[in-house]
Amino acid sequence: MTEAIDLFHRTFPEAIGAQAFSAPGRVNLIGEHTDYNNGLVLPFAIDARTHVVVARNELRTVRVVSAQRPDEIRTIAVDRIDPETAGSDWSAYVFGVLWAFADSGREVGGIDLAISSTVPVGAGLSSSAALECAVGLAVSTVFGHDLSLDQIARLAQRAENDYVGMPCGLMDQMASATCEQGNVLFFDVGADTCENIPFDPESDGLSVLVIDTRAHHSLADGEYAKRRASCEQAAATLGIESLRDITFDGLDAALARLDDALLRRRVRHIVTENRRVERVVEQLRHAGAIAIGPDLTASHVSLRDDFEVSCLELDVAVDAALTAGALGARMTGGGFGGSVVALVPHSAKDRVSSQVLAAFAARSLTAPVIRTVTPAQGARRD
Repeated sequence: MTEAIDLFHRTFPEAIGAQAFSAPGRVNLIGEHTDYNNGLVLPFAIDARTHVVVARNELRTVRVVSAQRPDEIRTIAVDRIDPETAGSDWSAYVFGVLWAFADSGREVGGIDLAISSTVPVGAGLSSSAALECAVGLAVSTVFGHDLSLDQIARLAQRAENDYVGMPCGLMDQMASATCEQGNVLFFDVGADTCENIPFDPESDGLSVLVIDTRAHHSLADGEYAKRRASCEQAAATLGIESLRDITFDGLDAALARLDDALLRRRVRHIVTENRRVERVVEQLRHAGAIAIGPDLTASHVSLRDDFEVSCLELDVAVDAALTAGALGARMTGGGFGGSVVALVPHSAKDRVSSQVLAAFAARSLTAPVIRTVTPAQGARRD
């Protein structure tokens, strides 16, 4: 936060009444690619945050600066923020939030923003959602809209979908905005309900490791859109609104109605993944985190084989973590790079980390970054 405050005052020394906000990255414990199929997800906010310091200006202009590029001020007139002319760099996520507010009939004006972040970019930890939600809370507050956190999440998703052009579901923004410390967020997208479920691996003698493979393959964004399109195609073929409408017990009957083997694999992942989320929620309610490992690993196998969104680096990290003693491990995020989440006994934490590093070195892969994360608070005014 100090970095963002210092940057703000250096860049906008004439500003009056600066306020500070932040929002976290997230790890999705389980429930991958289910959100845009109206399914079930179980993310939690992590203790890495994007910080935004803001103040209104009288220029009818948005001015934004990032600690990653402190000598570059991105500027746009409020009345000229338009998806048709949106750029493709990081500032589009900021301008997109302003656009989403204005396009929904909420007045916005000139504003200065300084941004710093500890959420790694390209790691599958939703750095974009953290930025959008921190900016969204700031905009809502300084222009007097006082929106709820779930409303801010929806506007943030709209910014990413319709301004940036990324067809993501709502999970990342809802997690960044509304998660509570010490909980995972059980988000039923189809029913539009959220419940924070206690998640305290520490009390079970466990740590949650996030293994950032530092891989981001160039096909990732295009393949994400293809996966979403294939799910929509399967739902249309089956005559249903979304794949969420297929129950676990009805999976075999649904698969029998699909001639395309690829669509069958995609459907099987979504339906079985929803069931795994249900099981993990049941286990957290009754047995604690120590019971959820097998479902985490089964999720990775499904993502690798049926949804085909894994890659060498993710598979190496999962296999090495499991061999070294992790109770469960899976890729988290959209895939084709990014991070693995592993549930690890405290006694095996060092061994898992060292064996993952050794496995990457043996294959001449870039060394991953391994972090311990804990369930953190969502978007807030600081």
